[in-house]
Amino acid sequence: MFALLLAAALPTLLWDHGPETADALRAAAIPCIAATPDGAKAWSGANFCVTVVRPEGLEKVRPPGMKWVTREIGTASATRAPWVDSNGWRFLRHPDRKYVYESSKGTAPLAAAEAFAFGVDALVRAEPEDLKPLGSMLAFLKSAEDASKLAPATNIAVIDTGSPLIPEVVNLMVRRNLLCRVVSAPDPAADLNVRIGSPEFPEAAAANPVAVADKARTLLTDKKRLLRIFGAEVVIGRLYTGQGRARIHLLNYGRDNVEGVRVRVLGSYSDVRLAAIGYPGAKPEDVVVQGGATEFTIPFLGVYAIVDLKMGH
Repeated sequence: MFALLLAAALPTLLWDHGPETADALRAAAIPCIAATPDGAKAWSGANFCVTVVRPEGLEKVRPPGMKWVTREIGTASATRAPWVDSNGWRFLRHPDRKYVYESSKGTAPLAAAEAFAFGVDALVRAEPEDLKPLGSMLAFLKSAEDASKLAPATNIAVIDTGSPLIPEVVNLMVRRNLLCRVVSAPDPAADLNVRIGSPEFPEAAAANPVAVADKARTLLTDKKRLLRIFGAEVVIGRLYTGQGRARIHLLNYGRDNVEGVRVRVLGSYSDVRLAAIGYPGAKPEDVVVQGGATEFTIPFLGVYAIVDLKMGH
């Protein structure tokens, strides 16, 4: 794994149970919890790390995951396709808010990883049976090498006009791994500006956010895409870069582990290191550096993995 350095704030467990659960928390390697003012009073004599939070200052988000939906393809019969439930669009639109994940069995580890990957301040509610998986994820996140000097890598600017279509447009960008930022005005530094209501993205067409994402990909071109992921429809990536380094967060929203995920990132990186939760010692395979890009395969991907890359000197 990586050096034991910590920069970004880690997600914290928001725990609604009393001090009788302290042993279960310690067994799950969860050293600290967050609690409401009333809940914290009950813990006052329990000799346990408790942070007081006020729920009215938190924005609730749904548990991340995946569901199957029916879609039509041309004139063929309907097919089943995975739909990723990600909170990424909300985090990109309002990165400075404080969030709390609602509880749902089996989702706490992915929720913690999602918040960490998008760099937001978040609390995670968890079911008692999810304490150990969540504790393992928090320990994994804590062990990640310091990446505080890296910045989100994006080359698409989505102009937030206040249109009710913006959330789903950004959502589709995130789900398609089209790395974007949300801005209030056109950004000349972006390779592509997306404004709903412009000739390229008319309001009527934007009612279908899939069409907007497809149009954005066409206008940007695959050659300029900063990050591409092949072999999995349920994996979302986040890319951070700076000072000859890059970090890729890979979030698996599916219910099963994924094998053979191929990743392509712009930039020539001579050192590619992988840390995948659940697969200690895993290494990237078939690394190819060519044409100003680096490609590699993740042999096994569970809930979450971090890839750190460095350029040669």
